[in-house]
Amino acid sequence: MVYLKNEFAPKATLLSVLGLLTGLLPAIFGVINITKRRPDLVTGIILIAVGVAVYVLLGLVLPGKLSKKEAEKNIRTKAKYGYLYCKQNPDAYENIRAVNAEFARTYTKNETGKIVKIK
Repeated sequence: MVYLKNEFAPKATLLSVLGLLTGLLPAIFGVINITKRRPDLVTGIILIAVGVAVYVLLGLVLPGKLSKKEAEKNIRTKAKYGYLYCKQNPDAYENIRAVNAEFARTYTKNETGKIVKIK
């Protein structure tokens, strides 16, 4: 099992980790229920199914949707995320500078084209 990591949307990453952990617990109890001395197969299978469903919903689907909204908002409003985005996409520097006033006040391009913090 893995979690969804998005460096521009920390809330989505946190929700993904919580979804992973929340889905993992019922699945573990389901496996324990099936493998114990007097197995209860129905309860074990139900617990495993609930664990997988919770993981898919809270660990993958919801963080993916939240990530799109939060990442765009963070890149447009916070200088740190604008900087990280421009490091990965140097061609987007002028666009981010136009929409993110805090980024425009904090960072500039030097003679070599590298984005640096204004002192």
